[in-house]
Amino acid sequence: PRKFKPTISGCQIGCTIPEVNDLSFLAVRTDRGIGFATLVGGGAGAPPMLARPLGAVVWPNDVFDVAVAIVEIFRDHGKRESKAKARFKWLVAEWGVQKVRASIEDKIGKRLDDYSINGTIQTGGEHIGIQPQKQDGEFYVNVPVVGGNITNKQLMRISELSERYGTGELRLTTSQNIIVINVRQESLFNIKEELKGIGESVEAPPMRWTTIACAGNFCGKAPESPKQRMKMILAQLEDEFGESLNGLNLRLALSGCPNACGRHVAADIGLQAVKVKVDGGFDIGYDVFLRQVNGDYTSLAKLVRKGILASEVADTVRKIISTYIASKVGSESFGEFCGRHTKEELVALLRSGSGD
Repeated sequence: PRKFKPTISGCQIGCTIPEVNDLSFLAVRTDRGIGFATLVGGGAGAPPMLARPLGAVVWPNDVFDVAVAIVEIFRDHGKRESKAKARFKWLVAEWGVQKVRASIEDKIGKRLDDYSINGTIQTGGEHIGIQPQKQDGEFYVNVPVVGGNITNKQLMRISELSERYGTGELRLTTSQNIIVINVRQESLFNIKEELKGIGESVEAPPMRWTTIACAGNFCGKAPESPKQRMKMILAQLEDEFGESLNGLNLRLALSGCPNACGRHVAADIGLQAVKVKVDGGFDIGYDVFLRQVNGDYTSLAKLVRKGILASEVADTVRKIISTYIASKVGSESFGEFCGRHTKEELVALLRSGSGD
C-alpha cells in the first residue's frame, strides 16, 4: 500500500498528533516502569478516522518487533483495490482492534500486557516557549513559526542564534515550529531579545505555536495559499483579543483540501478550503470544524458550518473564540466547552456569535 505513518511521542502531551497516524507509540509511566501505549488505524484524510487504542502497553524492548508485526500485517492484508483505501485505517476498521492485536501477538510469539489509555494523555500539545532541558542549566527555545511560514532571512538568523547561544543544533516540530536546543540559562535573555527583533517573540500567545497550515498552494490542490490565509486570520485575532489570547491553549489548523495535510480534523478549530457557488460562479470558501471532548482520551473535530466565504472566515473564527471566552465554565478547555453542546447548539452558537 501507498503509505504508512508511524509516530512516537516521548511524553503524554502527544505533540506528534497520535490520533491521526497509522501507528502511534506514546510513552507512559506504569507500575512496571515506562512503556508505550499503542494506537492503530488513524488518518486525517477523507474520511478521517480516529486511531484506536490497542488496549496494550508495549515495553521498550518489544517496540521494534511490534512495529514490524504491524507493518507485515498491513503488507499482507492491506487493501489494493483502490488507491483511496490503501491505508491501514481501512484494515483496522474492517478487522477491529481485537483481531489486529491477536495478529500482532501471534507474530511476536507472546501476549501483550493490557493497558487503558483513556484519561492519561493530552494529545496535540506543543512545548511552548522556553523550557528547561533534562541537562542541568540548559534550556530549549521553541520559536513560533506562524502556519509554518518563514522567510529565508529569519531562518538564517535563527541558525546563527543557535550557534551563538546553543550548540548549533535545531529541531523541527510537527506544529511547524523551530527549536533551538542546549541554550545556557545566562543566554536566555539575549536570545529572547534577538528573536523578538526578527518578529519571532517567544512571549507571544500560545496560538502562535499551535496554529498550522498546509502548503496546498505548492501541490496545486488548494484554491489559495493556506499559509497566507492563516497568517491573516491570526493577525486579526491578535489585533482583536490582544492579551486575552495568552491564557488560551487553542489549536487552529487549516487544510487546502480534504487530504487534510494541515490536520484540521485534529484541531480545536479546523478550516478546510472549498469552492463556494456565488452568483452563478465560484468563490473560495472554508468549511469549519470544531472539536468536542467528552471525557475520552481525544476526538476528531466535526463539521459544523459549510462554505463560509474566505473573506468572512477570520470573523467567523473571531466569533467562535469570543463565544468561548464569554461562555466557558471555570477553566474548561475549548474542547470541553464544545463537548457540553450538541452539534446543533454549536451550529447555532457559530451563527449567532453569542453566549449560551
